[in-house]
Amino acid sequence: MRLVKEYVFLDSNIYVGKNEKYDILGEQYKDLIKKCCEYSAFFSLDITYGKPSFFDTLCEFEMIDMSFVHRIRDISDTNLKGAVGVGFEDMSQMIEAAQNGWLKFYNVSEKSCELLTNVTNSIFSWKFGRDGVNAERLSFYRADGSIIFCSNSKICFLDLRENEDFDDIISKSPWLSANGWSLTYLDKGLHSDSPMKIV
Repeated sequence: MRLVKEYVFLDSNIYVGKNEKYDILGEQYKDLIKKCCEYSAFFSLDITYGKPSFFDTLCEFEMIDMSFVHRIRDISDTNLKGAVGVGFEDMSQMIEAAQNGWLKFYNVSEKSCELLTNVTNSIFSWKFGRDGVNAERLSFYRADGSIIFCSNSKICFLDLRENEDFDDIISKSPWLSANGWSLTYLDKGLHSDSPMKIV
């Protein structure tokens, strides 16, 4: 099923000459996580610098069979954008991180979804450091391996298919419509000729 909607959420609008900060917090954060869980089969986290406080509980959901990593590589059309968006240079770097155990994958279930909503109440607290949860790059994947949502400490992406209803999520936060948008704009700032717009 083809992708029909693409959205991006930035932690500030500094790219358009202002410096207001944004986040997805509280009930909106919980709603986003629950909606991602509804359409996803598994999720990943970068756990490079030590174990977060909830690591032992998280391990209960870890995926042992790594064969699904090949599915992620095979769907590179949508996943390349997601991989670059959360800080990897390309899909091969993302796969290498998975094979080396830095990027860990977990099954989506009612309990794992509940854990994600209880660990924090902010999408941009998924980062390393004193004000973070010491795990980052929270991303969700469909059963076919394609990315539906990915994030780092400054940006989130949603790539939606026509049967995936995120209207309530999109309407409550300043998401940007990103259909046809090039990720290189992030490095250069948002330009006036960018097709992005507030939805």
